[in-house]
Amino acid sequence: MQLAEVLKHYEDYFSDYIAITYENSIIFILHSSKELFINKTKIKALENLLSENEMVCGVSAEFYNFSDLKYAYIQSKSAIKMQANHDNPVSISYFEEIYKENIVYTLSEHTSLKSLIHPKMLALWEDKKITSDNLETLAAYFLNGKNVVSTAKKLYIHRNTLTYRLNKLEELLGMDFGELHDNTIFWLYYSCVILQFI
Repeated sequence: MQLAEVLKHYEDYFSDYIAITYENSIIFILHSSKELFINKTKIKALENLLSENEMVCGVSAEFYNFSDLKYAYIQSKSAIKMQANHDNPVSISYFEEIYKENIVYTLSEHTSLKSLIHPKMLALWEDKKITSDNLETLAAYFLNGKNVVSTAKKLYIHRNTLTYRLNKLEELLGMDFGELHDNTIFWLYYSCVILQFI
């Protein structure tokens, strides 16, 4: 299909846009993507059109400066690349949804991921004393500012269950989570993120 034909098909989905080709891709620069990406009917129709033409769409974060276009392009390509690695690839992938995975993937291309994991976390993981549930619990706890009530709601568990899990993790790691330095919290959080991907 010629570029002009492809662009004609997509005019119904994008209004107020610039379209260019670059590196075997069609790039749509939208004034605002909110209109399209909150309309479920348009999204479904766009997914069908992409699928019929064996194309995929990567959606970057919203940028506020035209000179940042290169970053939007990199994000869109990353979204497509990460989504292609999943068992159920989709036609439209959003950078925001693969952000953590992209960070871990990018780091893995430059260093050993195990070198970035807190040594105590790594030892427990390799000894199978810490589970993926533990990682999810600990990551959510740190992400919610060590607030037990917010974390329990986020994980859909009773706060007593959360407290039990946290006490067990403190015992396993030999740490008091209430006394941790910010750098250690950051390290432990990203250790959880990395371990969830490897």
